[in-house]
Parts: sequence; structure tokens; C-alpha cells
Amino acid sequence: MNNTISRLCLLICLLAGSTAAMAQGQLKNIEVTNSAFSKQGGSLTAALDVRLNDLQVSTNGVHIYTPILVSNADESVRHALPPFMVVGKRRATVLERNARYHNTPDYMTPAPLYTLTRANGTGQSIAYTTETPYQPWMSDAHLEITEWVSGCASCDKGFSTLTFADRILAEPYRPSYTITMIRPEVEQFKRRADSYTATVGFAVDVREIRSSFGDNAAVLKDVDEKVHTLVSNPDLTVTDVTITGYASPEASQAYNKTLSQSRADAFANYLSKKHGLSRSDMRVVGYGEDWAEARRLVEASSLDRKADVLAIIDAEPNADARDAKIKAIDGGATYSRLLREIWPNIRRTVYTVAYNVRSFDVEEAKRILVTNPKLLSLHEMYLVAGTYETDSEEYRQVFDIAARVFPQDPIALMNASAKDLREGNHTAALRRLEPLKDDPRAWNNLGVAYAMSGDSEQAMTYFRKAAEQGDNDARKNSAELQKALGK
Repeated sequence: MNNTISRLCLLICLLAGSTAAMAQGQLKNIEVTNSAFSKQGGSLTAALDVRLNDLQVSTNGVHIYTPILVSNADESVRHALPPFMVVGKRRATVLERNARYHNTPDYMTPAPLYTLTRANGTGQSIAYTTETPYQPWMSDAHLEITEWVSGCASCDKGFSTLTFADRILAEPYRPSYTITMIRPEVEQFKRRADSYTATVGFAVDVREIRSSFGDNAAVLKDVDEKVHTLVSNPDLTVTDVTITGYASPEASQAYNKTLSQSRADAFANYLSKKHGLSRSDMRVVGYGEDWAEARRLVEASSLDRKADVLAIIDAEPNADARDAKIKAIDGGATYSRLLREIWPNIRRTVYTVAYNVRSFDVEEAKRILVTNPKLLSLHEMYLVAGTYETDSEEYRQVFDIAARVFPQDPIALMNASAKDLREGNHTAALRRLEPLKDDPRAWNNLGVAYAMSGDSEQAMTYFRKAAEQGDNDARKNSAELQKALGK
């Protein structure tokens, strides 16, 4: 077999990742006495002390050793380092002559990093050192050395492969971070309020509610269902109701103010008569013309002259003059569309029902968490979570619900972020903690989230800030991060 075919066989062996001896080689007669691998930036340095004391090489022999890094997760992922070569005395002489005439044998491609002429029976070694670009999979890789042996130019003795290091790099330190979970305080008086909008229709210049007018039957049915749900719930006590009436801009501002008050009073009377709510517990306000809502609706519309309408709303401070200027646009065509399509949506009644909620024990709270979680306090939700395993779906759901019901509450957000961090979801944790960057209670969890995301600089900043505020967990976490960074 010629040298070209021999080297082709070697390449096939390397690509296949064979770990079994393919022929009777002498790989067992070399010894790697020390191996050291280190990562610096984007480079991996390999250092091997290869002892050859027991190796016998024929005078015309060639032994080529190729160190190969192999992924422990997927052995098809491998990277060959530069080979080193041990030759017999006659072969060394031949190679010297070839070098003078620039004649490189096929088996020396790639070129060996080291070449040693073997003196059989003596103690010899190779201090092998090389550097190669680091790839992330190398953090969990082992070392194999493949030997190709040939006794002469046409006498191939085959290949052998042996594993010399089960893991080239020490497994990185895995920090164990302490995550902050805050026990919410007991909410002594659970006060809640629900706000709804009703678009009750009124005939022109009419102040009382007529259920037969327009869509009032459906609108009032929806109102009745919502209010009845609250007043009939034995766990609630309705304390007060706020009703605000809004008018559209046609007619004068003063007239619309009076009109909106009258219609809000009519809505209050309806609730009192229909649901037994005391008028003395109602605060009724006629807001009048709602130009802020008018502007929002116009901006979202497809009006041809929308820009002109918005410019008038923004520039004219007098409400009645503003209405007159809008009427004058394109001879009143735009105003007619406003009257038909937009102004009716401004005429509405917003009613807010405030109530107190009784306290619940844990078993009651579990049921209510599913049916009507806003009736629970954060403390009650926290107690419910405590009945589940921290890695359970039920546990996770409690804190997600708490953050949804109390989206502005720092403790709800921090506890939900703690749940996220336990799941390894630093992205969700950072999203919840973003509004709390100035809250010292959130700094430890922010540090953990940034550490998990790989931003060690930000993580250390928050751990340091929290530690300065007396947070011992942050102090421990800072030490854990430093160990992980090898400091």
C-alpha cells in the first residue's frame, strides 16, 4: 500500500471517530505522563508530556501520533490537533535528504509539529504544546491519540486509537445562587373596585333611561349581570359606587355639562331601583364633553380630514369655538361623519363599584384562585403557594396569577421573578424586574438574573449594591459569582 493510500486511511479513521485498535500498533507503548489544557480568551492551549521509554521503532519505521479533541456529548464532533512523529534512524536520514530536495512525503501532510528520532531502549520524551481556536463544545471534551504506523514506504502496519484524558477542562464551577422571596404582609382590609363602561342611549334632550331605546336592552342586561355578581356575592360588601357621565361635543359646553350630569343621575337611579344600592353611597359626576376621548377616537379613525380635526383640537383652547371650527371643515362633511361614527362612542357612563372582601383560609383561597383571584390578597396567594412543591406547575401558576392580578405591586413582581429564576428563565425575570431597578429589595434577584444571562458585570453591580444595604444573600451570591468567574 503506498503512502497516499495510507494517509487516506488515516483520515477515514479520524472522521469515523474509531476508538478500537484497527491493527496491531504500539500505542500502548507510549505514555502521556502529564496533560494540561487551559482556555485563555478565544484560544485553547494543550500541553502533553509524552514518554517514549517503552516504544520500539524499526530503523525504517514511522509512527505518527495525532491528538484529537472529541466532544463527550457527540463523538462525531471532533477537532484534530497538529500531529507529532517518531521515526527510526534510517527513516530520519531519508527525511533529511527529502527535506534538502523539498520532497515532502504524503504521510507528512499535515506537517508534524514535532519529529523525534527514536533511540530504542533509552528514555526519551516529547514536550508537546500547541494552541487552537476554542469552541464552546470543547468545555466538555476528551482527548484521544491516534497512531499511524508504517515500517517502510510500502508496508503499512495500520492504526490504533486510545483515550488519554476523559475530560480536558475541569468542569466549570456551577454557582448556587440564593434567590429572594418576600413574604407579603397580611392585608387587614381587602378593598377592591371594579370599573365598567355602559353606552346607554338617550333620545335627543331626554334625561331618563328608556330600556326600549336603541341597544339599551342589551346594554342594561350587561350592567345588571355585572352589578348582580357583586351585590349577590356573600364574600363581598359593596361600600360605594362612583358614576361618571360623559357627553359628546355637539351643542354648548355648558349644556353638555348639565346633560351629562342629568344622565349620570338617571343611571344612578336605575342602579338604586334595580339593585337596591343606596343613593347616599353613590358619587355621581357629570363630566361633560370628553375631548380627550374624542381626540383618541379621531386619531384611530380613517377620517380623510383627520389631521385637520386633530390640529383644531390641539390648538383651540375654547371648547365651543373648537366645535365650530370642526363644523366648518369641508362644508360640514367631516363633522357629519363625526356625528355618525365617532361622537356616539364618547357618550358613555363609567361606573365603579367599590367593595370589601372577607379573609379566606388556605383551602378557600385555593378555590378562589381559580375562579376569582382578584378577591385574594398577596398574602393569601403566598400561603396557597406554600402548599405546593416549588418545582410543581401549581406553585408556578400561583405567582404568575399574582403578578397578573397585582401588576404594579413590587412584591408580586419580585416573587414572580424568583419563580422565574428557579425555572432558569432569566429573560422573564428581567422583564418583571425592569420597573424595580431602583428598589433595593429587587437588587439581589436582578443580580441573579444578570448572572444567569451571562452579564457578570451587571450582576456584580447589583450584588454589590444589595450587599451595601445589608443583604447577606447578595453578599453570598457575589462570592458564588466570583468563584464561577475563577476569581
